[in-house]
Amino acid sequence: LGYLHPRGRTLLYTPQLVQPNMPEKVVGEIKIQSQADLDMWRTDNMVARFEDGMIKGDGIAFDPKMEIDIELDTTKIAGLEIMLRSVEGSKDASKAKSLHSPFDVFFATEDEPQYSESKKLAKMTCDRNGASVMLGSTVPTWKGKVTKIRIDPTNSVGSFELEYIKILAWDKKK
Repeated sequence: LGYLHPRGRTLLYTPQLVQPNMPEKVVGEIKIQSQADLDMWRTDNMVARFEDGMIKGDGIAFDPKMEIDIELDTTKIAGLEIMLRSVEGSKDASKAKSLHSPFDVFFATEDEPQYSESKKLAKMTCDRNGASVMLGSTVPTWKGKVTKIRIDPTNSVGSFELEYIKILAWDKKK
Protein backbone atom coordinates (compact mmCIF):
# COMPACT_ATOMS: atom_id res chain seq x y z
CA LEU A 1 0.00 0.00 0.00
CA GLY A 2 2.92 2.33 0.64
CA TYR A 3 3.84 2.25 -3.05
CA LEU A 4 0.34 3.23 -4.19
CA HIS A 5 -0.31 5.79 -1.48
CA PRO A 6 2.93 6.98 0.18
CA ARG A 7 2.72 8.35 3.71
CA GLY A 8 2.13 12.07 3.86
CA ARG A 9 0.36 12.27 0.49
CA THR A 10 -3.29 13.13 0.22
CA LEU A 11 -5.74 12.66 -2.60
CA LEU A 12 -6.49 16.14 -3.93
CA TYR A 13 -8.94 15.29 -6.70
CA THR A 14 -11.71 12.74 -6.77
CA PRO A 15 -13.34 12.41 -10.21
CA GLN A 16 -17.12 12.45 -10.16
CA LEU A 17 -19.33 10.68 -12.66
CA VAL A 18 -21.54 13.26 -14.31
CA GLN A 19 -24.37 12.77 -16.76
CA PRO A 20 -23.23 14.42 -20.01
CA ASN A 21 -25.17 17.44 -21.22
CA MET A 22 -27.14 16.12 -24.19
CA PRO A 23 -29.12 18.02 -26.83
CA GLU A 24 -32.84 17.41 -26.42
CA LYS A 25 -34.50 19.48 -29.11
CA VAL A 26 -35.37 17.60 -32.33
CA VAL A 27 -35.34 20.14 -35.17
CA GLY A 28 -35.62 17.81 -38.15
CA GLU A 29 -34.99 14.36 -39.51
CA ILE A 30 -33.50 12.55 -42.45
CA LYS A 31 -36.58 10.80 -43.76
CA ILE A 32 -36.74 7.03 -43.95
CA GLN A 33 -40.35 6.44 -44.98
CA SER A 34 -40.26 5.07 -48.52
CA GLN A 35 -38.18 3.61 -51.31
CA ALA A 36 -37.74 7.17 -52.63
CA ASP A 37 -36.03 8.10 -49.33
CA LEU A 38 -33.68 5.12 -49.69
CA ASP A 39 -32.92 6.21 -53.27
CA MET A 40 -31.42 9.47 -51.89
CA TRP A 41 -28.56 7.46 -50.36
CA ARG A 42 -25.43 6.36 -52.23
CA THR A 43 -24.10 3.01 -51.06
CA ASP A 44 -20.84 1.11 -51.39
CA ASN A 45 -19.96 -2.49 -50.40
CA MET A 46 -23.54 -3.16 -49.31
CA VAL A 47 -27.02 -4.02 -50.51
CA ALA A 48 -29.84 -1.89 -49.05
CA ARG A 49 -33.62 -2.16 -49.30
CA PHE A 50 -36.65 -0.38 -47.84
CA GLU A 51 -38.63 -2.85 -45.75
CA ASP A 52 -40.93 -2.65 -42.68
CA GLY A 53 -40.64 1.16 -42.55
CA MET A 54 -36.84 1.23 -42.34
CA ILE A 55 -33.70 0.78 -44.38
CA LYS A 56 -32.37 -2.75 -44.04
CA GLY A 57 -29.14 -3.86 -45.54
CA ASP A 58 -26.29 -6.29 -45.71
CA GLY A 59 -22.63 -5.46 -45.94
CA ILE A 60 -21.18 -7.58 -48.72
CA ALA A 61 -17.52 -6.56 -48.37
CA PHE A 62 -15.15 -4.80 -45.99
CA ASP A 63 -16.18 -1.27 -44.92
CA PRO A 64 -19.77 -0.93 -46.17
CA LYS A 65 -21.00 2.66 -46.23
CA MET A 66 -23.99 4.82 -47.13
CA GLU A 67 -23.86 8.54 -47.87
CA ILE A 68 -26.43 11.30 -48.25
CA ASP A 69 -26.22 14.98 -49.21
CA ILE A 70 -27.52 17.32 -46.51
CA GLU A 71 -27.29 20.95 -45.37
CA LEU A 72 -26.67 21.48 -41.66
CA ASP A 73 -25.55 24.74 -40.06
CA THR A 74 -23.14 23.67 -37.30
CA THR A 75 -23.85 26.85 -35.30
CA LYS A 76 -27.43 25.60 -34.82
CA ILE A 77 -27.14 21.79 -34.97
CA ALA A 78 -25.54 19.80 -32.13
CA GLY A 79 -25.66 16.34 -33.69
CA LEU A 80 -27.83 13.39 -34.64
CA GLU A 81 -29.86 10.73 -32.88
CA ILE A 82 -29.69 7.50 -34.86
CA MET A 83 -31.62 4.27 -34.35
CA LEU A 84 -29.40 1.71 -36.06
CA ARG A 85 -28.98 -1.92 -35.07
CA SER A 86 -26.20 -3.91 -36.65
CA VAL A 87 -24.64 -7.32 -36.26
CA GLU A 88 -21.29 -8.08 -37.81
CA GLY A 89 -20.98 -11.52 -39.38
CA SER A 90 -24.75 -12.08 -39.23
CA LYS A 91 -27.63 -11.74 -41.64
CA ASP A 92 -30.27 -10.83 -39.04
CA ALA A 93 -29.91 -7.40 -37.42
CA SER A 94 -33.33 -7.76 -35.76
CA LYS A 95 -31.61 -10.07 -33.28
CA ALA A 96 -29.07 -7.41 -32.33
CA LYS A 97 -29.31 -6.72 -28.63
CA SER A 98 -26.02 -4.85 -28.32
CA LEU A 99 -26.24 -1.36 -26.89
CA HIS A 100 -23.03 -0.54 -28.70
CA SER A 101 -23.76 -1.25 -32.33
CA PRO A 102 -20.48 -1.09 -34.25
CA PHE A 103 -21.27 1.82 -36.54
CA ASP A 104 -19.60 5.14 -37.27
CA VAL A 105 -20.89 8.43 -38.65
CA PHE A 106 -18.67 10.83 -40.60
CA PHE A 107 -19.39 14.27 -42.03
CA ALA A 108 -18.01 16.52 -44.76
CA THR A 109 -18.25 20.30 -44.92
CA GLU A 110 -18.16 22.98 -47.59
CA ASP A 111 -14.62 23.92 -46.58
CA GLU A 112 -13.41 20.32 -46.09
CA PRO A 113 -15.35 18.07 -48.50
CA GLN A 114 -13.35 14.89 -47.72
CA TYR A 115 -14.19 12.45 -44.92
CA SER A 116 -11.56 11.70 -42.28
CA GLU A 117 -11.19 10.33 -38.76
CA SER A 118 -11.09 13.93 -37.53
CA LYS A 119 -14.62 14.38 -38.90
CA LYS A 120 -16.29 11.48 -37.10
CA LEU A 121 -19.22 12.19 -34.81
CA ALA A 122 -18.68 11.29 -31.16
CA LYS A 123 -21.01 8.56 -29.87
CA MET A 124 -22.20 9.85 -26.51
CA THR A 125 -24.99 7.57 -25.35
CA CYS A 126 -26.90 4.52 -26.39
CA ASP A 127 -30.28 3.62 -24.93
CA ARG A 128 -31.82 0.19 -24.36
CA ASN A 129 -33.56 0.28 -27.73
CA GLY A 130 -30.36 0.97 -29.65
CA ALA A 131 -30.71 4.71 -30.30
CA SER A 132 -27.37 6.51 -30.22
CA VAL A 133 -26.76 10.22 -29.83
CA MET A 134 -23.90 11.26 -32.08
CA LEU A 135 -22.55 14.73 -31.25
CA GLY A 136 -20.78 16.95 -33.71
CA SER A 137 -20.56 19.91 -31.36
CA THR A 138 -17.82 18.14 -29.35
CA VAL A 139 -15.68 17.57 -32.47
CA PRO A 140 -13.30 20.47 -33.33
CA THR A 141 -13.90 20.08 -37.10
CA TRP A 142 -17.71 20.51 -36.70
CA LYS A 143 -17.62 23.99 -38.29
CA GLY A 144 -19.40 25.80 -41.08
CA LYS A 145 -21.95 23.96 -43.21
CA VAL A 146 -22.13 20.16 -43.21
CA THR A 147 -22.83 19.01 -46.77
CA LYS A 148 -22.70 15.20 -46.49
CA ILE A 149 -23.22 12.52 -43.86
CA ARG A 150 -21.72 9.05 -44.22
CA ILE A 151 -22.79 6.09 -42.09
CA ASP A 152 -20.65 2.97 -41.86
CA PRO A 153 -23.35 0.63 -40.49
CA THR A 154 -20.94 -2.25 -39.83
CA ASN A 155 -17.18 -2.58 -40.01
CA SER A 156 -17.31 -5.73 -42.13
CA VAL A 157 -19.81 -8.20 -43.56
CA GLY A 158 -23.01 -8.07 -41.51
CA SER A 159 -26.59 -6.86 -41.51
CA PHE A 160 -28.19 -3.68 -40.20
CA GLU A 161 -31.51 -1.89 -39.74
CA LEU A 162 -31.68 1.91 -39.88
CA GLU A 163 -34.96 3.06 -38.37
CA TYR A 164 -34.54 6.81 -38.02
CA ILE A 165 -32.14 9.75 -38.00
CA LYS A 166 -33.17 12.81 -36.00
CA ILE A 167 -31.38 16.16 -36.19
CA LEU A 168 -30.70 17.61 -32.73
CA ALA A 169 -30.11 21.12 -31.41
CA TRP A 170 -29.42 22.50 -27.96
CA ASP A 171 -32.53 23.66 -26.14
CA LYS A 172 -31.71 27.34 -25.50
CA LYS A 173 -34.47 27.64 -22.86
CA LYS A 174 -32.52 25.66 -20.25
